[in-house]
Amino acid sequence: MDTPIRPAGPPQIGAVAAQLAAAFINDPVMCWMWPVPQHRLIGMLRLFTVQLRYHHLPGGGVSFIAAPDGSVVASAVWDPPGQHNPSTVNTLRSVPSMVDALRTGVRPAMALRHALAAAHPITPHWYLNKLATAAEVRGHGVATQLLGAQLNTCDATHTNAYLEATRADTVGYYKRFGFTVTQQIVVPGGGPTLWGMLRPPDKHRHPNTVTAAPATAGGGQPHVPGYGARAAPPPQRWPTPVPARVR
Repeated sequence: MDTPIRPAGPPQIGAVAAQLAAAFINDPVMCWMWPVPQHRLIGMLRLFTVQLRYHHLPGGGVSFIAAPDGSVVASAVWDPPGQHNPSTVNTLRSVPSMVDALRTGVRPAMALRHALAAAHPITPHWYLNKLATAAEVRGHGVATQLLGAQLNTCDATHTNAYLEATRADTVGYYKRFGFTVTQQIVVPGGGPTLWGMLRPPDKHRHPNTVTAAPATAGGGQPHVPGYGARAAPPPQRWPTPVPARVR
């Protein structure tokens, strides 16, 4: 199965936003921001479109994997060191679209933003804002491929990686890649609990060999290596990839 990692640009904004929205439809943060299911999908689609256009794409850290028919089946949204917050110019440009996207979710979105900002590490790091796969490719190693590609870069440049997980089972998944929990983040106002997770670079491994540790619960899961962006691995089996925290 040929699954090259591709950098996302403006032409892919709609497809990546739609794939992320579908993947995060039951995420605890999204359910809290949009408790009415009928409003959630369209709200997320608008929000992710704004975030990609005005913040993540300019940083150059958005990548995706496409199916043979060209549809986006997995995507990763990374912000480079020092760029996890949008610039002042892009923030001002995005305000009208952001307010329209959030609507009744403006208040919880602000509470979430402040809680995450207070917990964010100050050391330089690549920030995994979102990681998601479509249901039809889960268990085939595509999330491992996307994650491993950027962690290869982190190791090669001796840079930390950071994320916030939104569910307890997500924590276990990322621990296999060397992430450790730094703190629990409780969003005020009845919001969800998230887990801040940091991964220091592995300075002793060879390039393009990020490896996930085998699962300790349930047994039977194989030891699956991460793949760099230039590698097109054969199909792999892995515990169902789950999304990272979204904001």
